[in-house]
Amino acid sequence: MHRRHNRSVMYKHIAHHDGVTFVNRGAFSYDPDLTTFHVPDGVTEIGQVAFHDCTNLKSIRLPDGLTRIHAGAFRNCCSLTSINLPDSVTHIDDGAFTDCNLLTSLRLPSNLIYIGESAFRGCTRITSLHIPDGVVHLGTDTFHGCISLTTIRLPPRLIFIGASVFRHCRSLGSIRLPDGLTTINSLTFEHCVSLTSVHIPDGVTRIEYHAFSHCSSLVSIHIPDSVIELYQWSFNACTALASIRLSPRLTSIGVGSFFDCASLVAIHIPDGVPHIETSTFAGCVALTTVRLPAGLASIGRSAFGRCSSLTSVHIHDGITDIDDNRASPVAIHIPDGVTDIKATTFAGCTALTTIRLPAGLTRIDHNAFSRCSSLVSIHIPDGVTTIGNGAFTGCTALRSVHLPGNLVLIGDRVFEYCRSLTSVDFGALNVEVCPVSTFNACTNVLCVMASTTDMATLGATRMAPNRHIRCTLNNARGRRRFFDLQFWTPETHFQAGGTTDVVKTALLCYNRTRDGGPLHLLPIEILFLIFWHLPRQRQA
Repeated sequence: MHRRHNRSVMYKHIAHHDGVTFVNRGAFSYDPDLTTFHVPDGVTEIGQVAFHDCTNLKSIRLPDGLTRIHAGAFRNCCSLTSINLPDSVTHIDDGAFTDCNLLTSLRLPSNLIYIGESAFRGCTRITSLHIPDGVVHLGTDTFHGCISLTTIRLPPRLIFIGASVFRHCRSLGSIRLPDGLTTINSLTFEHCVSLTSVHIPDGVTRIEYHAFSHCSSLVSIHIPDSVIELYQWSFNACTALASIRLSPRLTSIGVGSFFDCASLVAIHIPDGVPHIETSTFAGCVALTTVRLPAGLASIGRSAFGRCSSLTSVHIHDGITDIDDNRASPVAIHIPDGVTDIKATTFAGCTALTTIRLPAGLTRIDHNAFSRCSSLVSIHIPDGVTTIGNGAFTGCTALRSVHLPGNLVLIGDRVFEYCRSLTSVDFGALNVEVCPVSTFNACTNVLCVMASTTDMATLGATRMAPNRHIRCTLNNARGRRRFFDLQFWTPETHFQAGGTTDVVKTALLCYNRTRDGGPLHLLPIEILFLIFWHLPRQRQA
Protein backbone atom coordinates (compact mmCIF):
# COMPACT_ATOMS: atom_id res chain seq x y z
CA MET A 1 0.00 0.00 0.00
CA HIS A 2 1.40 3.38 -0.99
CA ARG A 3 0.70 5.60 1.99
CA ARG A 4 1.10 8.77 -0.08
CA HIS A 5 -2.28 8.07 -1.73
CA ASN A 6 -4.22 6.68 1.22
CA ARG A 7 -5.35 9.75 3.15
CA SER A 8 -7.65 7.79 5.47
CA VAL A 9 -4.73 5.74 6.72
CA MET A 10 -2.55 8.81 7.01
CA TYR A 11 -5.01 10.89 9.01
CA LYS A 12 -5.74 7.94 11.24
CA HIS A 13 -2.23 8.50 12.66
CA ILE A 14 -2.55 12.25 13.15
CA ALA A 15 -3.68 13.28 16.64
CA HIS A 16 -4.59 16.51 18.44
CA HIS A 17 -3.98 17.18 22.10
CA ASP A 18 -3.85 20.43 24.07
CA GLY A 19 -3.65 22.45 20.87
CA VAL A 20 -0.79 20.34 19.48
CA THR A 21 -1.16 18.36 16.26
CA PHE A 22 1.30 15.50 15.97
CA VAL A 23 2.09 12.27 14.20
CA ASN A 24 1.39 9.50 16.68
CA ARG A 25 4.09 7.50 18.42
CA GLY A 26 5.19 4.63 16.17
CA ALA A 27 2.57 5.57 13.57
CA PHE A 28 4.49 4.23 10.56
CA SER A 29 7.39 2.37 12.18
CA TYR A 30 8.66 -0.82 10.56
CA ASP A 31 6.72 -0.18 7.34
CA PRO A 32 8.76 -1.67 4.47
CA ASP A 33 6.40 -0.27 1.80
CA LEU A 34 6.75 3.37 2.77
CA THR A 35 9.06 5.12 0.27
CA THR A 36 7.85 8.75 0.34
CA PHE A 37 5.71 10.72 2.75
CA HIS A 38 4.15 14.19 2.96
CA VAL A 39 3.38 15.28 6.51
CA PRO A 40 0.26 17.47 6.27
CA ASP A 41 0.24 21.16 7.15
CA GLY A 42 -0.71 21.95 10.70
CA VAL A 43 1.36 19.15 12.25
CA THR A 44 3.68 20.67 14.83
CA GLU A 45 5.39 17.57 16.25
CA ILE A 46 6.60 14.21 14.97
CA GLY A 47 5.99 11.63 17.71
CA GLN A 48 8.48 9.16 19.13
CA VAL A 49 9.64 6.44 16.71
CA ALA A 50 6.95 7.61 14.25
CA PHE A 51 8.97 6.46 11.21
CA HIS A 52 11.42 4.21 13.03
CA ASP A 53 12.94 1.50 10.83
CA CYS A 54 11.19 2.56 7.63
CA THR A 55 14.14 1.18 5.75
CA ASN A 56 12.84 2.06 2.27
CA LEU A 57 11.78 5.65 3.02
CA LYS A 58 13.74 7.84 0.59
CA SER A 59 12.16 11.27 0.98
CA ILE A 60 9.81 13.08 3.35
CA ARG A 61 8.33 16.56 3.35
CA LEU A 62 7.91 18.31 6.70
CA PRO A 63 5.50 21.25 7.04
CA ASP A 64 6.31 24.80 8.05
CA GLY A 65 5.28 25.30 11.64
CA LEU A 66 6.79 22.00 12.81
CA THR A 67 8.51 22.66 16.16
CA ARG A 68 9.68 19.32 17.54
CA ILE A 69 10.97 15.98 16.28
CA HIS A 70 10.72 13.49 19.12
CA ALA A 71 13.09 10.70 20.10
CA GLY A 72 13.80 8.06 17.47
CA ALA A 73 11.36 9.58 14.98
CA PHE A 74 13.45 8.63 11.92
CA ARG A 75 15.81 6.12 13.51
CA ASN A 76 17.29 3.67 11.00
CA CYS A 77 15.62 5.19 7.96
CA CYS A 78 18.62 3.90 6.10
CA SER A 79 17.42 4.89 2.59
CA LEU A 80 16.72 8.53 3.46
CA THR A 81 19.19 10.69 1.51
CA SER A 82 18.02 14.21 2.38
CA ILE A 83 15.53 16.03 4.55
CA ASN A 84 14.52 19.67 4.75
CA LEU A 85 14.01 20.74 8.35
CA PRO A 86 11.86 23.89 8.53
CA ASP A 87 13.26 26.84 10.47
CA SER A 88 10.38 26.56 12.94
CA VAL A 89 11.92 23.41 14.51
CA THR A 90 13.43 24.19 17.93
CA HIS A 91 14.04 20.69 19.33
CA ILE A 92 15.55 17.58 17.78
CA ASP A 93 15.30 14.92 20.46
CA ASP A 94 17.35 11.84 21.31
CA GLY A 95 18.13 9.50 18.44
CA ALA A 96 15.86 11.35 16.01
CA PHE A 97 18.02 10.50 12.97
CA THR A 98 20.27 7.76 14.37
CA ASP A 99 21.72 5.44 11.68
CA CYS A 100 20.30 7.33 8.71
CA ASN A 101 23.50 6.31 7.00
CA LEU A 102 22.60 7.58 3.50
CA LEU A 103 21.72 11.06 4.71
CA THR A 104 24.19 13.36 2.97
CA SER A 105 22.52 16.75 2.92
CA LEU A 106 21.32 18.34 6.14
CA ARG A 107 20.60 21.95 6.96
CA LEU A 108 19.76 22.55 10.58
CA PRO A 109 16.93 25.03 11.36
CA SER A 110 17.91 28.57 12.28
CA ASN A 111 15.67 28.55 15.39
CA LEU A 112 17.06 25.29 16.75
CA ILE A 113 18.02 25.45 20.44
CA TYR A 114 18.37 21.79 21.46
CA ILE A 115 19.93 18.68 19.92
CA GLY A 116 19.43 15.53 21.96
CA GLU A 117 21.56 12.45 22.61
CA SER A 118 22.56 10.40 19.55
CA ALA A 119 20.41 12.65 17.36
CA PHE A 120 22.62 12.08 14.30
CA ARG A 121 24.69 9.14 15.51
CA GLY A 122 25.85 6.88 12.71
CA CYS A 123 24.94 9.30 9.90
CA THR A 124 28.06 8.20 8.09
CA ARG A 125 27.71 10.37 4.95
CA ILE A 126 27.19 13.82 6.44
CA THR A 127 30.27 15.88 5.53
CA SER A 128 29.70 19.31 7.09
CA LEU A 129 27.43 20.95 9.62
CA HIS A 130 26.65 24.45 10.80
CA ILE A 131 25.13 24.45 14.27
CA PRO A 132 22.75 27.43 14.67
CA ASP A 133 23.61 30.17 17.15
CA GLY A 134 20.67 29.40 19.41
CA VAL A 135 21.89 25.91 20.34
CA VAL A 136 23.25 25.78 23.88
CA HIS A 137 23.21 22.01 24.41
CA LEU A 138 24.58 19.03 22.45
CA GLY A 139 23.56 15.72 24.00
CA THR A 140 25.74 12.65 24.46
CA ASP A 141 26.77 10.87 21.22
CA THR A 142 25.12 13.55 19.04
CA PHE A 143 27.46 13.03 16.08
CA HIS A 144 29.14 9.83 17.21
CA GLY A 145 30.29 7.79 14.22
CA CYS A 146 29.75 10.49 11.59
CA ILE A 147 32.85 9.22 9.87
CA SER A 148 32.63 11.56 6.83
CA LEU A 149 32.20 14.76 8.84
CA THR A 150 35.16 17.01 7.96
CA THR A 151 34.06 20.41 9.26
CA ILE A 152 31.65 21.66 11.89
CA ARG A 153 30.94 25.13 13.18
CA LEU A 154 29.89 25.35 16.82
CA PRO A 155 27.84 28.32 18.06
CA PRO A 156 29.35 30.82 20.51
CA ARG A 157 26.53 30.33 23.05
CA LEU A 158 27.08 26.59 23.36
CA ILE A 159 27.76 25.75 27.01
CA PHE A 160 27.41 21.97 27.07
CA ILE A 161 28.85 19.24 24.85
CA GLY A 162 27.93 15.78 26.05
CA ALA A 163 30.15 12.72 26.21
CA SER A 164 31.19 11.06 22.92
CA VAL A 165 29.65 13.83 20.80
CA PHE A 166 32.32 13.61 18.09
CA ARG A 167 33.58 10.13 18.89
CA HIS A 168 34.84 8.24 15.82
CA CYS A 169 34.41 11.30 13.57
CA ARG A 170 37.54 10.14 11.85
CA SER A 171 37.50 12.76 9.05
CA LEU A 172 37.19 15.80 11.33
CA GLY A 173 40.31 17.93 10.81
CA SER A 174 39.99 20.84 13.23
CA ILE A 175 37.56 22.35 15.68
CA ARG A 176 37.21 25.50 17.75
CA LEU A 177 35.37 25.01 21.01
CA PRO A 178 33.16 27.90 22.19
CA ASP A 179 34.20 30.20 25.01
CA GLY A 180 31.29 29.29 27.28
CA LEU A 181 32.40 25.68 27.65
CA THR A 182 33.61 24.58 31.10
CA THR A 183 34.10 20.83 30.61
CA ILE A 184 35.32 18.61 27.80
CA ASN A 185 33.38 15.49 28.58
CA SER A 186 34.54 11.90 28.35
CA LEU A 187 35.19 10.40 24.91
CA THR A 188 34.26 13.66 23.18
CA PHE A 189 36.90 13.33 20.45
CA GLU A 190 38.01 9.73 20.88
CA HIS A 191 39.30 8.20 17.62
CA CYS A 192 39.11 11.48 15.70
CA VAL A 193 42.15 10.23 13.84
CA SER A 194 42.34 13.18 11.40
CA LEU A 195 42.09 15.90 14.04
CA THR A 196 45.20 18.08 13.77
CA SER A 197 44.22 21.12 15.82
CA VAL A 198 41.75 21.98 18.53
CA HIS A 199 41.19 25.25 20.35
CA ILE A 200 40.36 24.82 24.04
CA PRO A 201 39.01 28.06 25.49
CA ASP A 202 39.86 29.69 28.79
CA GLY A 203 37.17 28.70 31.24
CA VAL A 204 37.45 24.94 30.71
CA THR A 205 38.33 23.47 34.11
CA ARG A 206 38.53 19.75 33.37
CA ILE A 207 39.17 17.37 30.50
CA GLU A 208 37.52 14.05 31.22
CA TYR A 209 38.52 10.48 30.51
CA HIS A 210 39.43 9.50 26.93
CA ALA A 211 38.43 12.99 25.73
CA PHE A 212 41.15 13.00 23.04
CA SER A 213 42.13 9.35 23.14
CA HIS A 214 43.52 7.98 19.84
CA CYS A 215 43.61 11.38 18.12
CA SER A 216 46.60 10.10 16.22
CA SER A 217 47.12 13.19 14.03
CA LEU A 218 47.09 15.73 16.85
CA VAL A 219 50.58 17.28 16.89
CA SER A 220 50.34 19.90 19.62
CA ILE A 221 47.83 21.21 22.10
CA HIS A 222 47.63 24.14 24.50
CA ILE A 223 45.89 23.48 27.79
CA PRO A 224 44.59 26.80 29.14
CA ASP A 225 45.41 28.04 32.62
CA SER A 226 41.86 27.41 33.80
CA VAL A 227 42.21 23.61 33.57
CA ILE A 228 42.78 21.96 36.96
CA GLU A 229 42.04 18.30 36.15
CA LEU A 230 43.03 15.85 33.43
CA TYR A 231 41.04 12.66 33.83
CA GLN A 232 42.34 9.16 33.09
CA TRP A 233 43.40 8.33 29.52
CA SER A 234 42.55 11.87 28.35
CA PHE A 235 45.25 11.93 25.61
CA ASN A 236 45.89 8.20 25.40
CA ALA A 237 47.55 7.05 22.12
CA CYS A 238 47.86 10.53 20.60
CA THR A 239 50.84 9.11 18.75
CA ALA A 240 51.75 12.31 16.82
CA LEU A 241 51.55 14.59 19.85
CA ALA A 242 55.04 16.08 20.11
CA SER A 243 54.40 18.95 22.51
CA ILE A 244 51.82 19.89 25.07
CA ARG A 245 51.65 22.83 27.39
CA LEU A 246 49.99 21.95 30.69
CA SER A 247 48.08 24.43 32.81
CA PRO A 248 50.13 25.79 35.75
CA ARG A 249 47.00 25.39 37.90
CA LEU A 250 46.77 21.68 37.19
CA THR A 251 46.27 19.59 40.32
CA SER A 252 45.45 16.16 38.90
CA ILE A 253 46.73 14.04 36.00
CA GLY A 254 44.77 10.81 35.72
CA VAL A 255 45.81 7.24 35.05
CA GLY A 256 47.23 6.77 31.53
CA SER A 257 46.64 10.39 30.54
CA PHE A 258 49.50 10.34 28.00
CA PHE A 259 49.84 6.59 27.55
CA ASP A 260 51.49 5.69 24.23
CA CYS A 261 52.04 9.30 23.14
CA ALA A 262 54.97 8.02 21.12
CA SER A 263 56.11 11.42 19.74
CA LEU A 264 56.08 13.36 23.00
CA VAL A 265 59.63 14.63 23.63
CA ALA A 266 59.42 16.66 26.83
CA ILE A 267 56.93 17.35 29.59
CA HIS A 268 56.86 19.92 32.38
CA ILE A 269 54.58 18.83 35.18
CA PRO A 270 53.22 21.78 37.20
CA ASP A 271 54.09 22.16 40.86
CA GLY A 272 50.50 21.67 42.02
CA VAL A 273 50.39 18.02 40.93
CA PRO A 274 50.93 15.81 44.02
CA HIS A 275 50.71 12.40 42.32
CA ILE A 276 51.67 10.89 38.99
CA GLU A 277 49.27 8.03 38.51
CA THR A 278 49.63 4.56 37.02
CA SER A 279 50.81 4.45 33.37
CA THR A 280 50.55 8.23 32.97
CA PHE A 281 53.45 8.42 30.48
CA ALA A 282 53.93 4.71 29.75
CA GLY A 283 54.95 4.03 26.16
CA CYS A 284 56.18 7.59 25.47
CA VAL A 285 59.15 6.17 23.61
CA ALA A 286 60.46 9.57 22.40
CA LEU A 287 60.31 11.22 25.82
CA THR A 288 63.78 12.42 26.83
CA THR A 289 63.11 15.06 29.46
CA VAL A 290 60.75 15.11 32.42
CA ARG A 291 60.54 17.88 34.95
CA LEU A 292 58.84 16.60 38.10
CA PRO A 293 57.27 19.07 40.55
CA ALA A 294 58.87 19.83 43.89
CA GLY A 295 55.71 18.90 45.78
CA LEU A 296 55.34 15.47 44.19
CA ALA A 297 54.46 12.81 46.78
CA SER A 298 54.20 9.62 44.73
CA ILE A 299 54.81 8.07 41.33
CA GLY A 300 52.40 5.31 40.35
CA ARG A 301 52.94 1.92 38.77
CA SER A 302 54.54 2.09 35.30
CA ALA A 303 54.11 5.87 35.20
CA PHE A 304 57.11 6.03 32.85
CA GLY A 305 57.00 2.45 31.64
CA ARG A 306 58.67 1.75 28.28
CA CYS A 307 60.00 5.32 28.03
CA SER A 308 63.06 3.98 26.26
CA SER A 309 64.52 7.40 25.32
CA LEU A 310 64.31 8.84 28.83
CA THR A 311 67.90 9.48 29.91
CA SER A 312 67.53 11.09 33.32
CA VAL A 313 64.94 11.71 35.99
CA HIS A 314 65.58 13.83 39.05
CA ILE A 315 63.06 13.20 41.76
CA HIS A 316 62.79 15.95 44.34
CA ASP A 317 63.00 15.42 48.07
CA GLY A 318 59.62 14.93 49.67
CA ILE A 319 58.41 12.02 47.58
CA THR A 320 57.56 9.02 49.75
CA ASP A 321 56.20 6.41 47.35
CA ILE A 322 57.56 5.12 44.04
CA ASP A 323 55.79 2.19 42.43
CA ASP A 324 56.54 0.06 39.35
CA ASN A 325 58.07 2.25 36.60
CA ARG A 326 59.51 0.45 33.62
CA ALA A 327 61.27 3.41 32.11
CA SER A 328 64.81 3.28 30.75
CA PRO A 329 66.66 6.22 32.31
CA VAL A 330 70.46 6.21 32.48
CA ALA A 331 70.60 7.67 35.97
CA ILE A 332 68.06 7.93 38.76
CA HIS A 333 68.25 9.93 41.96
CA ILE A 334 65.76 8.79 44.57
CA PRO A 335 65.20 11.26 47.42
CA ASP A 336 65.75 10.44 51.08
CA GLY A 337 62.04 10.33 51.92
CA VAL A 338 61.52 7.04 50.08
CA THR A 339 61.51 4.02 52.41
CA ASP A 340 60.16 1.29 50.14
CA ILE A 341 60.89 0.55 46.48
CA LYS A 342 57.90 -1.44 45.36
CA ALA A 343 57.71 -4.52 43.17
CA THR A 344 59.01 -4.15 39.57
CA THR A 345 59.56 -0.42 40.10
CA PHE A 346 62.53 -0.19 37.73
CA ALA A 347 62.21 -3.61 36.11
CA GLY A 348 63.43 -3.62 32.52
CA CYS A 349 65.31 -0.28 32.74
CA THR A 350 67.83 -1.54 30.23
CA ALA A 351 69.73 1.78 29.95
CA LEU A 352 70.09 2.32 33.69
CA THR A 353 73.77 2.45 34.68
CA THR A 354 73.67 4.24 38.03
CA ILE A 355 71.14 4.70 40.78
CA ARG A 356 71.37 6.49 44.08
CA LEU A 357 69.31 4.83 46.78
CA PRO A 358 68.15 6.94 49.75
CA ALA A 359 69.65 6.54 53.19
CA GLY A 360 66.25 5.89 54.74
CA LEU A 361 65.40 2.94 52.50
CA THR A 362 64.27 -0.15 54.43
CA ARG A 363 62.82 -2.50 51.81
CA ILE A 364 63.42 -3.48 48.19
CA ASP A 365 60.45 -5.51 46.92
CA HIS A 366 60.44 -8.34 44.43
CA ASN A 367 61.84 -7.72 40.94
CA ALA A 368 62.44 -4.04 41.78
CA PHE A 369 65.54 -3.88 39.52
CA SER A 370 65.14 -7.06 37.49
CA ARG A 371 66.53 -6.97 33.94
CA CYS A 372 68.43 -3.70 34.48
CA SER A 373 71.02 -5.08 32.11
CA SER A 374 73.34 -2.02 32.14
CA LEU A 375 73.53 -1.61 35.92
CA VAL A 376 77.17 -2.15 36.96
CA SER A 377 77.12 -1.66 40.71
CA ILE A 378 74.77 -0.74 43.50
CA HIS A 379 75.23 0.24 47.12
CA ILE A 380 72.34 -0.80 49.28
CA PRO A 381 71.92 1.46 52.32
CA ASP A 382 72.49 0.13 55.83
CA GLY A 383 68.85 0.52 56.80
CA VAL A 384 67.59 -2.07 54.30
CA THR A 385 66.31 -5.19 56.09
CA THR A 386 64.54 -7.03 53.27
CA ILE A 387 65.34 -7.74 49.63
CA GLY A 388 62.49 -9.48 47.83
CA ASN A 389 62.49 -12.32 45.34
CA GLY A 390 64.31 -11.62 42.06
CA ALA A 391 65.13 -8.04 43.03
CA PHE A 392 68.22 -7.99 40.78
CA THR A 393 67.49 -10.95 38.53
CA GLY A 394 68.98 -10.55 35.07
CA CYS A 395 71.24 -7.59 35.92
CA THR A 396 73.81 -9.08 33.58
CA ALA A 397 76.34 -6.21 33.90
CA LEU A 398 76.29 -6.12 37.71
CA ARG A 399 79.83 -6.80 38.96
CA SER A 400 79.71 -6.22 42.68
CA VAL A 401 77.21 -5.58 45.38
CA HIS A 402 77.44 -4.55 49.00
CA LEU A 403 74.69 -5.83 51.26
CA PRO A 404 74.03 -3.99 54.53
CA GLY A 405 74.61 -5.31 58.01
CA ASN A 406 70.97 -4.88 59.00
CA LEU A 407 69.76 -7.19 56.25
CA VAL A 408 67.74 -10.07 57.71
CA LEU A 409 65.94 -11.53 54.71
CA ILE A 410 67.05 -12.25 51.15
CA GLY A 411 64.45 -13.71 48.80
CA ASP A 412 64.72 -16.38 46.13
CA ARG A 413 66.68 -15.71 42.92
CA VAL A 414 67.72 -12.23 44.05
CA PHE A 415 70.85 -12.25 41.87
CA GLU A 416 69.87 -14.95 39.39
CA TYR A 417 71.59 -14.65 35.99
CA CYS A 418 73.88 -11.84 37.19
CA ARG A 419 76.62 -13.37 35.07
CA SER A 420 79.12 -10.53 35.56
CA LEU A 421 78.84 -10.67 39.35
CA THR A 422 82.17 -11.64 40.90
CA SER A 423 81.78 -10.70 44.56
CA VAL A 424 79.10 -10.08 47.13
CA ASP A 425 79.78 -8.46 50.51
CA PHE A 426 77.29 -9.55 53.16
CA GLY A 427 78.43 -6.83 55.55
CA ALA A 428 78.04 -7.86 59.20
CA LEU A 429 76.31 -11.12 58.19
CA ASN A 430 72.99 -10.62 59.93
CA VAL A 431 71.18 -12.67 57.29
CA GLU A 432 68.90 -15.33 58.68
CA VAL A 433 68.32 -17.28 55.47
CA CYS A 434 69.98 -17.07 52.10
CA PRO A 435 68.14 -19.50 49.76
CA VAL A 436 69.99 -21.85 47.47
CA SER A 437 68.60 -20.01 44.43
CA THR A 438 69.86 -16.57 45.49
CA PHE A 439 72.88 -16.75 43.19
CA ASN A 440 71.45 -19.14 40.63
CA ALA A 441 73.36 -19.06 37.33
CA CYS A 442 75.89 -16.53 38.63
CA THR A 443 78.64 -18.35 36.79
CA ASN A 444 81.45 -15.90 37.63
CA VAL A 445 80.97 -15.42 41.37
CA LEU A 446 84.38 -15.72 43.04
CA CYS A 447 83.65 -14.79 46.63
CA VAL A 448 80.94 -13.94 49.06
CA MET A 449 82.33 -12.01 52.01
CA ALA A 450 80.96 -11.48 55.50
CA SER A 451 82.78 -8.75 57.41
CA THR A 452 83.05 -8.40 61.17
CA THR A 453 85.48 -6.84 63.62
CA ASP A 454 85.46 -9.73 66.06
CA MET A 455 85.22 -13.44 65.47
CA ALA A 456 83.58 -13.92 68.88
CA THR A 457 80.86 -11.49 67.93
CA LEU A 458 80.31 -13.39 64.71
CA GLY A 459 79.88 -16.65 66.56
CA ALA A 460 77.82 -15.25 69.41
CA THR A 461 75.33 -13.06 67.59
CA ARG A 462 75.70 -13.09 63.85
CA MET A 463 75.53 -16.84 63.50
CA ALA A 464 73.15 -17.64 66.35
CA PRO A 465 71.77 -21.20 66.64
CA ASN A 466 69.26 -22.23 63.97
CA ARG A 467 70.49 -19.58 61.56
CA HIS A 468 72.32 -20.76 58.51
CA ILE A 469 73.81 -19.63 55.23
CA ARG A 470 73.35 -21.91 52.25
CA CYS A 471 76.51 -21.36 50.32
CA THR A 472 75.82 -22.92 46.96
CA LEU A 473 74.83 -21.60 43.61
CA ASN A 474 73.46 -23.36 40.58
CA ASN A 475 75.07 -22.72 37.25
CA ALA A 476 73.17 -22.53 33.97
CA ARG A 477 73.33 -26.30 33.63
CA GLY A 478 71.78 -26.86 37.03
CA ARG A 479 75.00 -28.11 38.69
CA ARG A 480 75.95 -26.80 42.11
CA ARG A 481 79.24 -25.03 42.63
CA PHE A 482 80.73 -23.70 45.83
CA PHE A 483 81.75 -20.09 46.08
CA ASP A 484 84.35 -18.47 48.35
CA LEU A 485 83.01 -17.47 51.78
CA GLN A 486 85.47 -15.26 53.62
CA PHE A 487 85.39 -13.81 57.13
CA TRP A 488 88.05 -11.25 57.87
CA THR A 489 89.24 -8.66 60.36
CA PRO A 490 91.54 -5.70 59.83
CA GLU A 491 94.45 -7.39 61.59
CA THR A 492 94.47 -10.85 59.97
CA HIS A 493 93.37 -12.37 56.72
CA PHE A 494 93.62 -15.60 54.76
CA GLN A 495 94.38 -16.05 51.08
CA ALA A 496 94.12 -19.15 48.93
CA GLY A 497 97.52 -20.68 48.31
CA GLY A 498 99.24 -18.43 50.85
CA THR A 499 100.31 -18.75 54.48
CA THR A 500 99.16 -17.12 57.68
CA ASP A 501 100.29 -17.15 61.28
CA VAL A 502 96.89 -17.49 62.89
CA VAL A 503 94.06 -18.79 60.74
CA LYS A 504 91.19 -17.72 62.96
CA THR A 505 89.14 -15.29 60.90
CA ALA A 506 88.81 -16.80 57.49
CA LEU A 507 86.85 -19.53 55.79
CA LEU A 508 87.52 -20.44 52.21
CA CYS A 509 85.51 -22.93 50.16
CA TYR A 510 87.40 -23.36 46.90
CA ASN A 511 85.49 -22.30 43.82
CA ARG A 512 84.88 -25.49 41.92
CA THR A 513 82.01 -27.57 40.61
CA ARG A 514 81.04 -30.34 42.99
CA ASP A 515 78.04 -32.61 43.32
CA GLY A 516 76.19 -32.58 46.60
CA GLY A 517 73.81 -30.53 48.67
CA PRO A 518 74.25 -27.08 50.12
CA LEU A 519 76.39 -26.26 53.14
CA HIS A 520 74.50 -25.34 56.31
CA LEU A 521 77.03 -23.38 58.34
CA LEU A 522 76.47 -23.18 62.11
CA PRO A 523 78.96 -21.60 64.53
CA ILE A 524 80.54 -24.88 65.57
CA GLU A 525 80.92 -25.88 61.92
CA ILE A 526 82.63 -22.62 61.10
CA LEU A 527 85.23 -23.14 63.81
CA PHE A 528 85.68 -26.78 62.81
CA LEU A 529 86.28 -25.90 59.17
CA ILE A 530 88.65 -23.05 59.97
CA PHE A 531 90.92 -24.93 62.35
CA TRP A 532 90.83 -28.40 60.86
CA HIS A 533 89.03 -29.16 57.63
CA LEU A 534 90.55 -26.66 55.23
CA PRO A 535 94.15 -26.97 56.41
CA ARG A 536 93.90 -30.71 55.76
CA GLN A 537 92.59 -30.07 52.27
CA ARG A 538 95.54 -27.77 51.59
CA GLN A 539 98.03 -30.33 52.83
CA ALA A 540 96.46 -32.93 50.56
